[in-house]
Amino acid sequence: MRVLAVLAHPNKDSLSGHMFYTTVEQLKASGAEVDVLDLYVRKDEIPYYIPGSGQGWSEGGLMQFPFYSENKERFMAADRLFVVYPIYWYAVPGIMKNWLDIVTNYAWKFEKGPYGTPLHKIKKALVINSASMSNWFRWLRTRNSGSEMLKETFKFLGIWNYKFYEIGSTSKLTQAKVDGHMAKILQRSDWLLK
Repeated sequence: MRVLAVLAHPNKDSLSGHMFYTTVEQLKASGAEVDVLDLYVRKDEIPYYIPGSGQGWSEGGLMQFPFYSENKERFMAADRLFVVYPIYWYAVPGIMKNWLDIVTNYAWKFEKGPYGTPLHKIKKALVINSASMSNWFRWLRTRNSGSEMLKETFKFLGIWNYKFYEIGSTSKLTQAKVDGHMAKILQRSDWLLK
């Protein structure tokens, strides 16, 4: 079982980094081959789309960027997807959105209907996100648009079996609460490998 694990947080010592790397170790201990992609480590290599400027991938296409071909190979080789990111202003970090834009350039083909036909073999995805605002505020006021965007992207790519674990009010977390969240995340990582 090959898991592509994607982190979108600039600080490995953050809550996101802790959840990510602890879960990666659990996945490895369970026998999975884990391919770690830390987007901020690779930030200078990731092509950004800048329309009509001659920069990014608007001129010459994505194939000119080594990160694109490498990322395509890694994504297409994966059986499972594990993603961790913080919520920034109700959405995923820009670097995660850009990564999703790159993925949607090759991982599907269009036949009919609202969704693509997958060209990849990913059957399950586990997403962990956190925010300083409370979960109830995100659910009632902002509808947690970051998670909704990822869910729709997964459906479009043909990844219909996914779970989200969302942590709110991060500034109020005690170590006991962090440990409790981590235990629940590790249970979900077992689900990911089944």
